[in-house]
Amino acid sequence: MVTIRSRGEIRFTPGAAERALPVGAWMHESSPGAGTAMKRRASNTMRMGGLGTERGSQEPTSFRYPAPMNWNLLLLVMAGGALGAGLRHLVGGWLLHQFGNGMPWGTLAVNLAGSFAAGFLMVWLEARGPGAHYLRAFLIVGVLGGLTTYSALMLECLIQLRVDKPGLMATYLGLTLAGGFALVWAGARLAALLRPL
Repeated sequence: MVTIRSRGEIRFTPGAAERALPVGAWMHESSPGAGTAMKRRASNTMRMGGLGTERGSQEPTSFRYPAPMNWNLLLLVMAGGALGAGLRHLVGGWLLHQFGNGMPWGTLAVNLAGSFAAGFLMVWLEARGPGAHYLRAFLIVGVLGGLTTYSALMLECLIQLRVDKPGLMATYLGLTLAGGFALVWAGARLAALLRPL
């Protein structure tokens, strides 16, 4: 089960074990067995936006990776990122040809589709054993990380402001943010309904 907690934490409960991670930390576990060290550290740390303060100490401590770099995992992320970026290029070119350049349809489409897929995969791969760790790295961090794009979204909003189209910019940004949040939630709900027990 995945539950969102206050102060930017996300709690995973695979089977009987529990471990609290800061948002985003699940993407950087360097091996399937690295959760024990991270759980121990998380239990002694009050999370504050990715940095922590040890109990009994006033000094913030930076987040440390629990194990050495897993090069196989890195290669999976890189391969997935290349596939995702290539797919974004193809989708963007096709939609530009179909609908013109009045709205950044390509960026909008990949960000919305990526949001739905991320929500679905996050729940579908939950508590699936060591193999799911590599699938998350390849599919979510790699493929969806390359497919979706925050920088292009911001750049296109800036361009729309510079050509005096604030209404289009607001519509585009609103559709992306509201639609993305709705779709990541819908993807997670669908996976929870379809996932075998």
